[in-house]
Amino acid sequence: MRIIKGRSISQGIAIGNVHWHHSNDLLIPETTIGKEDIEEEMRNLRSALKDCKEELIQTRKLVVRHLDEEHARIIDSQLLILEDSYLQKEVEELIKKEKYNVIKAFNIVISNYEDIISKSNSDYHRQRDLDIQDIRKRVIQHLIKKENYIKQQIIEPSILVSYSISPSDFFTLDPDNVLGIITREGGADSHLAIMAKAFKLPYLSRVQEIDSISEEEFIILDANKGKIILNPVEKTKNLYEDKLENFKSQRNKKIELVDQTKDGTNFNVYVNIEFIKELDALSPESFGGIGLFRTEFLGLERNAFPSEKEQLEVYHRALDKIGDKPIVFRTFDFGRDKFIDMLDMEVFHIDNSYADWGGIKLCLENPEILKNQFRALLKVSSRRPINIMLPMISNLEEVESAKQIFKAAQNELDAENIHYNNVKLGVMVETKNILKHLDALAQEVAFFSIGTNDLAHFLLGTSRDSDSLTHHYHPVLFKKISRIVETGLRHNIPVTLCGEMGADPYALIGLAAVGIRSISVNTSSLASITNEIENIDLNKMANLESLIYNCEDPETVHSILMEYYEQYIEK
Repeated sequence: MRIIKGRSISQGIAIGNVHWHHSNDLLIPETTIGKEDIEEEMRNLRSALKDCKEELIQTRKLVVRHLDEEHARIIDSQLLILEDSYLQKEVEELIKKEKYNVIKAFNIVISNYEDIISKSNSDYHRQRDLDIQDIRKRVIQHLIKKENYIKQQIIEPSILVSYSISPSDFFTLDPDNVLGIITREGGADSHLAIMAKAFKLPYLSRVQEIDSISEEEFIILDANKGKIILNPVEKTKNLYEDKLENFKSQRNKKIELVDQTKDGTNFNVYVNIEFIKELDALSPESFGGIGLFRTEFLGLERNAFPSEKEQLEVYHRALDKIGDKPIVFRTFDFGRDKFIDMLDMEVFHIDNSYADWGGIKLCLENPEILKNQFRALLKVSSRRPINIMLPMISNLEEVESAKQIFKAAQNELDAENIHYNNVKLGVMVETKNILKHLDALAQEVAFFSIGTNDLAHFLLGTSRDSDSLTHHYHPVLFKKISRIVETGLRHNIPVTLCGEMGADPYALIGLAAVGIRSISVNTSSLASITNEIENIDLNKMANLESLIYNCEDPETVHSILMEYYEQYIEK
């Protein structure tokens, strides 16, 4: 028996065999086709190549706009591969003569290209290896969707182990067969972290000794204590079997909606939704609405900006799931990391030229992307009123520009005689600069949402991945949150706090003390947070706000809130 350590991202227990996943793994179906399927397979090939080409042309425009022609030549190299008529002809020949399915045929041909390049003495040709890897992945992902092949890389319940897992990788796996996740890379704010929490999967990251975990080895993953037990002895296995049963029991526990504190003060509890499948596991009776519907997954899932039609389908599904509950759709928030994840191109992962991207900026510089999203959201509003939130606003000019694009979308729908309902526009308050303009901002929008992760990062100069003690308990952060709440009250607009600070049991007490009465948390935090809220007694918090403000460091704030929790809430 051996123990290795990691950082706990999503808590829980998992016991089982290991499934090693490599980020460049692509499951190639071995099925053959009949003569009657040949034409359909070739149509699918042509369609996939066309779709990939259109995506890369769109990507090229973005790269030219934000970088330069030199970077865009990376895209040109990939476009040349897609436009190679000989490549298409070779694939079609294999389909016709060997009756290979289109995915297998394409993979064989593109592998031959890789072999030729790897043997070349030319530096230029050797550098094209990454381009071909990206093209292989992009085309095959399109073909898998068109052919509806079942891509089950995990065929039996296992603990997923990998150096890193991209959003597109995760979407192709079968979550029902994933017992837990172990990676060497990835932080608490990564997309994988959010997905793991959404599926209530134990997840351990920063595992430096990950190579010591062998394929199909029997292990215990204890994400509560940040450790992995390799080849456990019988006594340890029995102990953890009991812990696993308790974890499953808590995970499946029915959640009941709480909308008041112990003293009768109204308190809204909403959920953050990362992707549509999260709603399948939620009972509508367990939450007050969706305080943050992240729309980036629509791009991450398909490695390109989604069309208006594709967006509309997902937005309708969200309304179907929640009935008449309130919902806030956040427009695309593509910072450097999310944009590169969406491109899913290895050649861009090593480029740091996108460091200043974030929030509303990319969409304002590419207004057609934002207008298409506004059109889709306006169309879905014909069913009932909805809310739209703009992310990472830094100044009033950005709000005005977004409102002009919103008006343009309305004008287009009016000209097309397409009905839409009342839509409220709000903003995510999460940058240091916008705090200087809160009163003016409140006159321009219908609501505020506070993004605590980024707000702490900008205020304190800390990493988004740093210890929560630095993030969640700093007196400066509480003071700024209080000021945002006061501004909302003064202008009669609602304020909701989004982010994991609201899911921290100690920090939540402090937030209630400084005026927060509405939070939106990840679905994985819903069960625990409802229990905390129904035990908060605001009558016993008279001096808590001033105590927090008089503290000089987060450690002292943490101690005060922990003491209150133990005295009044912990049961």
